[in-house]
Amino acid sequence: MERKKKNNITKWLGIVSLAVVLCAGVFTYMVVKRLKDPRIFGMYNAGKGWIYVFPESSWDDVSRSITELYSVKYPSLLPYLHLISDTPSPSVGAYTIHPSESLESISKRIGKGEQDQVSLTLPLDRLTGDTERVLAKYLMYKKDEYRDALRDRELIQSLNIQDTTLLNHILPGEYTLFWNTSPKEVVTMLVKRYEEFWSKERLDRAESLGLTPFEVRILASIVSLESRYQPELATIAGLYLNRLRLGMPLQADPTIIFAHQDYSIVRVLKKHLEIDSPYNTYKNRGLPPTPICVPSQEAMEAVLNAQSHNFLYMCADSDFSGKHIFAADYATHLKNARLFQEELNKRGIK
Repeated sequence: MERKKKNNITKWLGIVSLAVVLCAGVFTYMVVKRLKDPRIFGMYNAGKGWIYVFPESSWDDVSRSITELYSVKYPSLLPYLHLISDTPSPSVGAYTIHPSESLESISKRIGKGEQDQVSLTLPLDRLTGDTERVLAKYLMYKKDEYRDALRDRELIQSLNIQDTTLLNHILPGEYTLFWNTSPKEVVTMLVKRYEEFWSKERLDRAESLGLTPFEVRILASIVSLESRYQPELATIAGLYLNRLRLGMPLQADPTIIFAHQDYSIVRVLKKHLEIDSPYNTYKNRGLPPTPICVPSQEAMEAVLNAQSHNFLYMCADSDFSGKHIFAADYATHLKNARLFQEELNKRGIK
């Protein structure tokens, strides 16, 4: 009897053990299946999102970021991201999350630091902090940290540049880089891109114009602010080169606005021309001492490939199209200018 009871116990223990193993197997299968499920998000057809992992971020922060992007099909798995990734902390970086991606794939990518590059477009900067603001908006560090990097003396010396700011040695445009790239590395990359712009052909072209690369940049900064209408940039550049050759003052309104550091000025008046500044190109001949903005690459190319003509004067077109009317003599210019001034008065622009 005792023996029979023992056999029954053994039998039931075997059945229970088998059941536990089966349940564990089913559970493991379901967990693994859910981890590998490419449809873990409720919004399967939604576009990709971004998750940003800071140095102080935890896996809980990553989980919260995921749930802020999408409704998750299996939220009970989110607290175990660190086990799935097999790393105690997520790696710093920016990661794209696709609605068709599995939780296993996401956690392992973030654990290994397989981040994605971000794209940003640096604007035409009037030297008022636009570049630093854009960098801080799209990358990990703060505006002040990028500003400090642009003016870092040791970095400037290491790049063999004679200047007080590296802002004079970058170009606007689109850049692709990792979100957590340090400010000094970002600035170094921007400067290297600018140095690559100066090919032998462009250097030879600048020399043929009687300009150094820095002088090309100064003139391009004026051309950039004179017009947003790209087809006429080379014409404007040719006009200023004509004035430089003849020893005439450039009389460029953007330099007057820069001298005043007042970008609310819409109409440059006689009183504005009285300012005592090396950037007053109505009083001083030649180029101003430094660029008045971060010029566009199009403006740089316009200077290097300036149009050959006999224009010495220009004024904005009275149709307010953003284009300019050019003239070779002062009398014609006065007629053109009068039309524009009359239109300004009609519109009440002071």
